[in-house]
Amino acid sequence: MKILYINSVYGYGSTGKIVRKLRTEAIAAGHDVYVIYGRKSAIGYKGSAAEEDQVWYIANDLEQKVDIASSVLFDSHGLHSRKNTERIIAKIREIQPDVIHMHNIHGFWLNYPLLMDYLRASKIPVVWTLHDCWAYTGFCAYYDFNECGEWKNGCMRCRYRNEYPYRVFSDAHRNYLKKKEAFSHLNMILVTPSAWLKKEVETSMLGKYPCRVVYNDVSLNDFYPDPGDLRTVHHLENKRVYLSVANVWTPQKGFQECMKLAGKLNENETLVMVGLSEKQIRKLPAGILGISHCDINELRHWYSTCDAYFNPTLEDNYPTVNLEADACEAPIVTYNTGGSPESAGENAMVVDRYDVDAALVQLRNASREKPRKQNVLKKPMSQEYLSLYEQARRISK
Repeated sequence: MKILYINSVYGYGSTGKIVRKLRTEAIAAGHDVYVIYGRKSAIGYKGSAAEEDQVWYIANDLEQKVDIASSVLFDSHGLHSRKNTERIIAKIREIQPDVIHMHNIHGFWLNYPLLMDYLRASKIPVVWTLHDCWAYTGFCAYYDFNECGEWKNGCMRCRYRNEYPYRVFSDAHRNYLKKKEAFSHLNMILVTPSAWLKKEVETSMLGKYPCRVVYNDVSLNDFYPDPGDLRTVHHLENKRVYLSVANVWTPQKGFQECMKLAGKLNENETLVMVGLSEKQIRKLPAGILGISHCDINELRHWYSTCDAYFNPTLEDNYPTVNLEADACEAPIVTYNTGGSPESAGENAMVVDRYDVDAALVQLRNASREKPRKQNVLKKPMSQEYLSLYEQARRISK
C-alpha cells in the first residue's frame, strides 16, 4: 500500500515525532511510505528534520513570509501559499498514493481550499488526524483557555487575537464558512487522539464524518525508568522534586500555574521546568530550576528521577508529555483539561483547573512506591492506523 503523510513539520514537535514514528513502523510492515511537510521551524521552536528517503520538504521561503504577513494582517490563515500547494498537488499526482493521512495542514504553508478541491476530485481516501480544534473553528486552534463556545454558532463574534494563528483584524465568521465549504464532501475518516476531542468534533461542522479515537503512543525505547545522576548534578539529593515539561511555555500550557506552585513550595521542595526560554529562566522565582530544551536521554532521566510530574495545562488535546512521564513510572498530577486526564492514564491524580492547592496536596502525597496499573493500549498506534487505512480504501470503492 502507498501511504502519504502530510503534516506541517516532520521529526520534531509532537506531531512531527508522531508522523516519523508512523512512517518508520509502516515501512517495517512492508508499505511504501511518503511524507510531505512544509515547516522547518515552529513558533518558539527551531526544528532539525532529518533528510530521509521519500520525505519531501515542500516550501518557498518568500511565499511563506508573505503567507504569514497576509494571514496575520487579514485573518486569512490557510488561504495563501497557492504555488506551494500546487507543488504539493503535483507531488501527490506523481506518487499516486492509495491513502493520504493528513495531520496539521495549518501553519502558514498550505492553501487548504485548493488542496481540498484536488482531494475531492481525485477521490483519494483521506484519514485526517485532528491534533487540535483549528479545522472546525473560524480562527483558533483551541478555545478552552478562553472558555469560548462561539464555534458552535459559526464564530459570529470572535474576541481573541493575540494567540496562534494570530491576526490584526478579525474575519472569523468568513473563515468558518470557508472551512465548512472546503471540508465538505470528502472521502474522509476523521481521527482524534482523545475521546474529549471526538465529542467536540461530533457537535461541530465536521460531525457528519465518521470519527475514531486513536490514542497516540511514545517509543518505549526512548522512555523507560532510568534516573541517571541529575539529582547529584543539580544538588537535589535531599529535595522532593516535581517536574513540568513543555515544548514552549505559554499561559495556555500553565506557565503562571507553575509560578503559583513555586510560591507555595517549602525549602525541601523544587519544581523543575523543562522547555523554558532563556528570558523565562532569567526571571524565575525561587523554588524553580529552569532548563531549556534537552535531549531525549536527559528528558528520560528527569521523568525517571522526579518524585511526581505536574501537568498544569489549561487547554490540550492528548498531551504526549503525560505518556512520556507515565512510561518512566512517574506519578502524574494533572488539571482536568481536555484529553489530559486520558493521556495521564488510570494512575493519574486529576484536580480542577487553577486549583494549585489541590495539585500540591497530590504532589506531596505521590509516591513511586504505590501500586501502579499498567497503561496498555489495545493496539499500538501504528497498527490502529494501518487498519484504518484499509477501512478507508474499502469505503472508497
